[in-house]
Amino acid sequence: MNLAQKEFVLARKNNEELSLLIMDLDNFKNINDTFGHAAGDEIIREMGSIIKASFRKTDISGRIGGEEFAVVLKHSSLEEANMVAEKVREIVAGRKVVYRKQEISFTVSIGVASLRDNINDIKDIGDILKMADDALYKAKAKGRNCVVTLD
Repeated sequence: MNLAQKEFVLARKNNEELSLLIMDLDNFKNINDTFGHAAGDEIIREMGSIIKASFRKTDISGRIGGEEFAVVLKHSSLEEANMVAEKVREIVAGRKVVYRKQEISFTVSIGVASLRDNINDIKDIGDILKMADDALYKAKAKGRNCVVTLD
C-alpha cells in the first residue's frame, strides 16, 4: 500500500494516468469447504502466479485479503486497464489446479478504477481503492466471473 500511495502521488503530481484493479476469487469459501484449506492455498498460489505473469514488472501487485488481490497499473488508462483485466479474467477461467488428483476450476471477479477526469475528487490511494472495490461489488452482483469498470 505504501508503494501504491507513492505511485498515486507521483501520477497526480505529474498528471499521469494510473489505474487500479481489485480481483476477488469467486466462491472461494466453497473451494475451501469442498476441497479443504490446503487446496484453497494452491488456488491462491496459482492466482499469484497468474498475476505475476500477466502484468508488467513496473506494476504493483499484492494480496490485500484472504482471496483478494490488487494491482496498480502505472501509466495506464481505464480502457487499457479494462483490457488487461479481461485478459486476466479469461486466463483464470481457463486454468485448473490439480490437487490430490482432483481438478479444481476457479474464476475471478475484477473491479477497475482509474485516476483521470476525477483527479480532484481523489485524495489518496484509498479513494481509488474504494472506487475499484465498488466496481468489484458490481461485478459480484452481476453474477461473478466478469470485469466491471467504474466510470
